[in-house]
Amino acid sequence: MDKKRRKKNKWKASHIIKENGCLEELIGTISNKIHNKENALKEYSISPSYGKGTISIYTFNDIWLSISNFKLHNDLLLTYEKQYNSLQLVFLLDGEKIITLNGANKDIVCENQQCYMAKIYDVNGNTRISGGKLYKEIKIRLSPIFLKKMGIENQLTFKDLTDTKLIRPITNELSKVLRELEDYKLQGINHRLFFNAKVLELLVFQIENYKSSKPTKALNGNTEVIKHLYGIRQYIIDNIHKNYTIKELSLKVGLNEFVLKKEFKRIFGYSVNQFSRKEKMRFAQNLLKTTQIPIYEIAEKIGYKNATHFSVAFKKYTGITPKKFRMRL
Repeated sequence: MDKKRRKKNKWKASHIIKENGCLEELIGTISNKIHNKENALKEYSISPSYGKGTISIYTFNDIWLSISNFKLHNDLLLTYEKQYNSLQLVFLLDGEKIITLNGANKDIVCENQQCYMAKIYDVNGNTRISGGKLYKEIKIRLSPIFLKKMGIENQLTFKDLTDTKLIRPITNELSKVLRELEDYKLQGINHRLFFNAKVLELLVFQIENYKSSKPTKALNGNTEVIKHLYGIRQYIIDNIHKNYTIKELSLKVGLNEFVLKKEFKRIFGYSVNQFSRKEKMRFAQNLLKTTQIPIYEIAEKIGYKNATHFSVAFKKYTGITPKKFRMRL
């Protein structure tokens, strides 16, 4: 982060909000709302005057979860005075923010691929979010009732926001669960069970993260690179219906694009695009063999918007069209 951003007297904000409200309500408008006995979801679209993107808020049982994914036109300064009583887990996947607490000696600087977990009570101060760049954050608040249900309310000592060594790197284990939270779309009881399970996983991995004697950097030698490569490989397999650029995949795991392309080919024998195509065609072949799903639907299931384009790609890969492949069975 630019050192100038760390100094209050040199930091300038174009958006200054002094209202004591929630970020999503102050800079966004509700675009979707679902409420039932099991859970509640509110999706906010960022107002064009501030930027572009979304903030999704999930509430269920004694858990509050937000997923922010936006880009602001300018830096934002949000001043607040709030009362909380919860354990807060914050994971900053992309972007920068600085938390200034009234009466504290130092600012809390959180950057790309960093996280923290702390008990939150009365909070007076401000948060500064950098504009002009992508801001992706997953934030979770767990109530005392939830901690009591889990039997950990009095069993563990959690940090306060003012404690030293608050900021930690996002480990590989945390990163995997966070990706699943971002990508999964469930409803009803499945939705609630899924989020409960993932929140518990994050809590366990974050507790272990703080127990670690040394912070683990995003990349720590060749072993970490290989872990990231296997993570990307599995991610492609699990999301066969999507298409990704090298840049998007590199940002997901924090790998340099050149390293990603070179090492992926070295480890797996295929380029990223070749591997993705191979998995798509393998998946399509299986559907052609085991189902009577129309070819255009199979095309959609593996990320092709046009059935003709899929047929051309399938023939190039197998030597015959999907229709002839199915007829031969």
